Amino acid sequence: MRLAIYLASASARSRRRATATGLRATRRAPKLPAVRRLLAAAVLLGALAFPAVAPASGTGIKGVVLNTTCPGPCQYPSPSPPPYTGPGLTVRVRSLDTQELVATLHPKDGRFRVEVAPGAYRVRASVDDGSSCWKGEAKQVKVVAGFTQVRLHVYNACIV
Repeated sequence: MRLAIYLASASARSRRRATATGLRATRRAPKLPAVRRLLAAAVLLGALAFPAVAPASGTGIKGVVLNTTCPGPCQYPSPSPPPYTGPGLTVRVRSLDTQELVATLHPKDGRFRVEVAPGAYRVRASVDDGSSCWKGEAKQVKVVAGFTQVRLHVYNACIV
């Protein structure tokens, strides 16, 4: 209790001393609602200026990566290739407008789906299993509305 009274009186003494010497006590500046409104308006305008950055709901790319490796001599006509289900599969989606990497996917069953805004994209499939045998495919796709479907192929070039 005595400490609180001492601190209160010390605060009053320093205020009196400051005004007696011609110095003014500093007070906290009032908050400026106009600055807040201006900042909120700038954020809103920034969000409206770059609508393509956020993916539009319900649009995107979906597809499958097929394994077209022929174990031994290939048959003609070739049977339908199965989806690639091995390790190391990566599907990358890159915007052609901005060259920005939009998504990197690692599907386990060969199928993939990603929501992206309408625009032009390059979709590339690759397999990294520690060797340089696997070759992948890239396709350019244009997303307008809904989900654009794409089929990509990978094959093991070391199997002859």
